[in-house]
Amino acid sequence: MAGDDADQLYKDKLRSVYAEGGSDKVVAFIQGTDDPELRRKLYALARQVLPDRKSKEPRFDDVIRIARAGIAEGLRLAELARRARGRGGGARVHRLRERGFPTTWPRT
Repeated sequence: MAGDDADQLYKDKLRSVYAEGGSDKVVAFIQGTDDPELRRKLYALARQVLPDRKSKEPRFDDVIRIARAGIAEGLRLAELARRARGRGGGARVHRLRERGFPTTWPRT
């Protein structure tokens, strides 16, 4: 259950950041994290714990703001991964051509 303990620390931190400054502060906190995988995890955890479901005044605007930021971050990371795959494939073909290997199947 070590994963649950680590997640609980993140959840508590997200709650305290939310209490200090609302959804804008949560988004800034998450975006200030260097690790892209951790950013994705924090957005998922924020969706689970914010705002407090037991609150008499649920703040749906905050939920939407955090969700939109998480979606934008996910799309940005997906685009970066797509571009990285595209460059990697082209570099591989270039290396094969330099070594004299055919890069396409012969037509029959």
